[in-house]
Amino acid sequence: MKIIIHNLLNGSNKTYEGDATTLERQLEIDFPWAVEGNEFDLNHILWIIDHQQFHAVEVVDKSPHPFLKEDLNKAIEDLPPGQAREPDWKGQPQGGTSYTHLLPDNLRKEGYQIIVDDGVSEDEGPEIVARVLDPQGFNVGRVEATRMFMGTPQLRIRAGAMQRHVRSKGLGLSAYEAVLKHAKDKHGVTHVRGGSHSTMAHGLHTKLAEKHGLKYHADKNISGYGTPYEWRNAPTGSFDGKYGPYKYTIKDELDVEDFMDAEPLAKAQKVVIPPRYLIKYERNLDGWMELEGYNNVAMEQAGAIYNIQRHLEGARVLLGLKKDEGMFFNDAYRLLTEETTDIPGAALKAYGIRDNEQNRTALSLVLNDDLAKEELPGIDVQSYKIVPIRPEAEETANAVQRGIDSGYLNPVKLSGKHSKGTMLVKDPQTKIIYLLKPGSGKNSPAMGVNEVRASQSEREAAFFHVAEYIGIGDAFPRADLIAINGHQTAAMELLPTSYHNLGTKKREDNTLPARILDPYRQNGTLFKWSFIDYILGNPDRHSQNMMVDPDNRRVRLIDHGSAMAGQSFSPATDKNSFIPYYLRAWTGRKFTEMTPQERIHMMPGLSDRQSAIFDEWVDGIDENHIVEILRDYNIDPSATLERIAQIRAMPGPKWLVLNKLWAGGI
Repeated sequence: MKIIIHNLLNGSNKTYEGDATTLERQLEIDFPWAVEGNEFDLNHILWIIDHQQFHAVEVVDKSPHPFLKEDLNKAIEDLPPGQAREPDWKGQPQGGTSYTHLLPDNLRKEGYQIIVDDGVSEDEGPEIVARVLDPQGFNVGRVEATRMFMGTPQLRIRAGAMQRHVRSKGLGLSAYEAVLKHAKDKHGVTHVRGGSHSTMAHGLHTKLAEKHGLKYHADKNISGYGTPYEWRNAPTGSFDGKYGPYKYTIKDELDVEDFMDAEPLAKAQKVVIPPRYLIKYERNLDGWMELEGYNNVAMEQAGAIYNIQRHLEGARVLLGLKKDEGMFFNDAYRLLTEETTDIPGAALKAYGIRDNEQNRTALSLVLNDDLAKEELPGIDVQSYKIVPIRPEAEETANAVQRGIDSGYLNPVKLSGKHSKGTMLVKDPQTKIIYLLKPGSGKNSPAMGVNEVRASQSEREAAFFHVAEYIGIGDAFPRADLIAINGHQTAAMELLPTSYHNLGTKKREDNTLPARILDPYRQNGTLFKWSFIDYILGNPDRHSQNMMVDPDNRRVRLIDHGSAMAGQSFSPATDKNSFIPYYLRAWTGRKFTEMTPQERIHMMPGLSDRQSAIFDEWVDGIDENHIVEILRDYNIDPSATLERIAQIRAMPGPKWLVLNKLWAGGI
């Protein structure tokens, strides 16, 4: 195994190679605070290094998966039951139930055993204890749990510990499995719960969840330490209490997942796609088919909010739920943390579907299955009347009308069906393709967004026209406000199909975003983005709302349907608001776990020369003109005016002022 540990403060790095034991010894020399008291394994040590100091861990060559393929996703119910113990060497019966068969083959051959005993504790009541015995029969570890009844038979995990010389072998994981299996089979236990628990226990429960499909989750016990900074820097150990209470089910936990893992995929693979949509006017067909190839970039440019809705609808179909059984939009949105914008994964998890390759394939097939569900009625191109809502939109309205009249239109697949009026239209005269995005739909749940009455279409158009006024319009696809048969719509110029969002590129190479963004940092453009995103209250500048050309040179910023947040806009403290990714791309750490001071230290800055130029640019902006633009689009400008005044009034370089406002270092 090969790992590289990067020092984010001085830019140096160090490479470590060897097996798990060798690596642990090497790391103990350089990072004693990460290894001392650690009762888990090498992966956990690396996790501590990656999260607690100014270091980033890169695993170059991973060890194979520690679980056998046939054991993955096996329910606790399906594990082999406990067995009566063999008589001792004197032929006398031995108490307890043997779960030694749950150990990996190598540990069984060495002579390790797991014995589970039922008993009654004077303090705790009925209990189950799993004992780990070494080849000489000595106790080297144990897991203790109490049986209770709280509406259903439940198990409360009290404690677990392994002697240091036998850690990292997999004994602890097997002991936990033995306790859960015994509790379910012998006592009918259906749920597991626990209170505040250690980093070691958190790691074991996480491994159990990964192996057996359990829905374990525990929040960080930050309140027990005071601040996130103190939590991160406190030493880890057997009883550090760094994670809070948890509860998960062990009864039939794979009943639903079995359906999710196999049946939807099988159904999707059997779908027979009918002939192409029937087009009422045959002349539409060529234009329709030409625009079909632009659907992917259209969905990206439509933004995360639209794509969350689309994937949630697909996840709902996977479960066979009716529409009125819930769309867990806010749950999915919260799963899009500052560090990940994995929309398919967020949608699956919001519905409780295990996030694995098979379920992702099933979701993808369901999303592309809309052709099989119903044939659309013919599209009458004569039924569309396009008018500009604002004078500046006249040229765009005429181009959209020409495209529709010529049959160059195609609905965008945003929610499993061609609905909500979202379309692609190509102007045959200018060859420009427009994404027509309606004004209704879900807003971001971020603070302040719903304080403004403006529609999403009005926000999209207003954002572009403010950007155009302050001189950075070329960073955004043009957006104008038009009406289609009286329905308000944002008409946005579509980016080329070669553009991809920065989140996708980051997954290919996590060093690429910083390299792409650095030229924009050096010339000050990045801080102009920061300025407009802040004054216009944009909570959604994550990596998927930043599009990059194939040469990794040009960045375009998209999706402003939730911008214009009101007075409550608070990106530094609001868990549903994203601090712009272009201010986080250099950190190499989770921004949400940093103190404001750490965030500011990691955020980009400007040279003295560029700083002076940027300050002059900020001071030269006429806020009265911005007020006029916002009012033209039904947006109250008061919050924007306050933010502009705040930026100008605060001492120091304006790029640093903006960093502090975003990071919370005021």
